Amino acid sequence: MSSKQSSKIKVSIIVPCWGHPELARQLVETMKKTADVNFELILVDNGGGVDGGVNPSWVKVVTPTHNLGFSGGNNFGLKYATGEYILYLNNDVIIDHSAWLHKLLIPIERDEKIIVGHELVKDNGYSKYRGELHDYLNGWCILAPKKLVDKIGGFDSGFGLGWF
Repeated sequence: MSSKQSSKIKVSIIVPCWGHPELARQLVETMKKTADVNFELILVDNGGGVDGGVNPSWVKVVTPTHNLGFSGGNNFGLKYATGEYILYLNNDVIIDHSAWLHKLLIPIERDEKIIVGHELVKDNGYSKYRGELHDYLNGWCILAPKKLVDKIGGFDSGFGLGWF
């Protein structure tokens, strides 16, 4: 059941959008298939990424004063999140299964000290932090308990286009 049907929000889905408003419209349409978890959808309009065609009551469109990039856009959207869990999602994702969000939540509901993502990038030779290589979750789909996101402090805006 989505937030369209219930006032208790379990997952806040934050989507930074920059350009390509058709992707935001497409994502909203495919999110209608998500019927298994209460959610809210927060679209961060980082510059022309959302238009008037995206206006269901269960979608929040928030607009910073300027393009904050990937990290900053996600952090800006977090300010508006009311869910128990935070899902960072790219605007070009197409939902094709109604239980996708429930399946992502299963491991986190068992252990609220973990972060779930679609892809762990290992040994790519480029992901350096403080001079050392590190593995990372690919930023297009990352789910974590809000308490953990608050403790970590969100994305590091110092990485610019990086997904850290």
